[in-house]
Amino acid sequence: MFKRLFGGLLGRLPLINSILGIFGLKNLVLLGGLVGTFSVAYLSVKNFTNVLYKEHRRVYEKITTLENEILEKDIQNQSLSKRINSLNTQMMVLNMGFEQVAEALNEIIKNERESRESIKKLEDRLHREKEGKKSLEELAEKKPKMVEKIFNDELKRLRRCVELFTGSKRGEDEKIDCSDFFGKSAN
Repeated sequence: MFKRLFGGLLGRLPLINSILGIFGLKNLVLLGGLVGTFSVAYLSVKNFTNVLYKEHRRVYEKITTLENEILEKDIQNQSLSKRINSLNTQMMVLNMGFEQVAEALNEIIKNERESRESIKKLEDRLHREKEGKKSLEELAEKKPKMVEKIFNDELKRLRRCVELFTGSKRGEDEKIDCSDFFGKSAN
């Protein structure tokens, strides 16, 4: 029974070959195999790129989270530095006479005024829309590397200014302006 069924079908293969012409049955099978192989390869590459993109996004979000944590730690560090400076000032006040206290108070008021001015300058730099410039967020979206470099450079400068403000010695050729962070007295 099978011999009749398959024998009759196999006997007609040359007829099918002649109808298909240049494609032939073998070529058609090979072509089908190639199409299947390329389909599998395309889907594999597409899957790989999707996985790569998702991993890239995960790493980018992790880096962003870590940068935010660094900024928070820097703010906490600044707060602690201010507290230490405040306690050092209080200890000095206890050791000074009345005239020295009045002189120090005037200096503190002057520094506070300069600090407020520098904070205002920094806020103006951050909120650039007032000057008709693009916002920092727009720049970050369009040119993330440029904004990242600016932030990194400013963070380095801020760290060095904090070191200088807390008593570190300035290098011989070091020219750094900390007045926009701590007022004119920082230089």
